[in-house]
Amino acid sequence: MVSGAFITPLNQNGRVVSTLKQPLWEAALNRPGRHYGDMADRIGPKRPFRLFLAEWRESKGLSQEALGGRLGVTDVTVSRWETGKRRPDLSAQAAIAEALGIEIVDLFRHPDQPSADAMLRDQPREVQEQAIRLIQALRR
Repeated sequence: MVSGAFITPLNQNGRVVSTLKQPLWEAALNRPGRHYGDMADRIGPKRPFRLFLAEWRESKGLSQEALGGRLGVTDVTVSRWETGKRRPDLSAQAAIAEALGIEIVDLFRHPDQPSADAMLRDQPREVQEQAIRLIQALRR
C-alpha cells in the first residue's frame, strides 16, 4: 500500500503489517533524550471527586428506583453510584444531570451549597464583572 511517500507493508490478507519490533508507545518512551523514569505511573486527581448524587436525588423527591427508571438502569446501579462502589462515566453523569434537571457540574456540589454560576446567570453584566473582581481579590 502506498501512502504519500511511505510504503506500508501488507500481509497475505491485505492487512497492514507492523514493522516495529515493540509497541509504538514503548518506542516513544525509549527515544534518546527522553527521561520518563521520574514520571508517576498513573496520573489522577489528588483527591477523588465526590458526586452528590443521593443528595440531589433526594432534593428532587425521587427514589433510587424512580431515578433508575428515568435513566434506564436498575435501582441497584443507582445505589452503587451513590455509595461509590461504582462510578458513572461522563455520559452517565450527563444523563443523570438531565434526569435531575441540573447541570453536570452541579453533581459535584451539595444541593444546599449555592452555585455562583446560577446566582449570576440572570444578573446584569456589570454585576457579573464586579463579582469576578471580588472573587479574584479574595484569591490573592
